[in-house]
Amino acid sequence: FAPANLYDLNLNLEAQISENVRLVLLWDFLWRFSTEDAVYVPPGVPSIAGDSSSDRYIGNTLSLAMEWKPIRDLQTTAAYVHFEPGDAVSDAGGKHSDFAFLWATWFF
Repeated sequence: FAPANLYDLNLNLEAQISENVRLVLLWDFLWRFSTEDAVYVPPGVPSIAGDSSSDRYIGNTLSLAMEWKPIRDLQTTAAYVHFEPGDAVSDAGGKHSDFAFLWATWFF
C-alpha cells in the first residue's frame, strides 16, 4: 500500500538474535481516511476506487522478517507477509494474499 489517505496502526516486535542477525515481527492495520478515498499502491496509483465500498477498514498485514548483516557494508533481508483484507478491499473483490521477498542493501 502507498501511504496516501490512510490511517496506519503499526505494532512492531524486534529481537536481536546475535550481533548481525535481527528478527522483526510486524502487525499493521490500515483504514482509509474516509469512505470516499481510494486505496493506493506505489507510486500512488489508485488500486481500489473510492466508491467501491462504504467501509473504511482496508485490512491488516502480518510480516516476519530476518535481517542478516554478514559484513559491515552489506545487509540482507528475507521476509514473509500475509494480508488479510477488510471490508473496503473485500467489497471490491480483493482477497487475502501471501508473498515473500529477499533483498540485499550495499552501504557505501
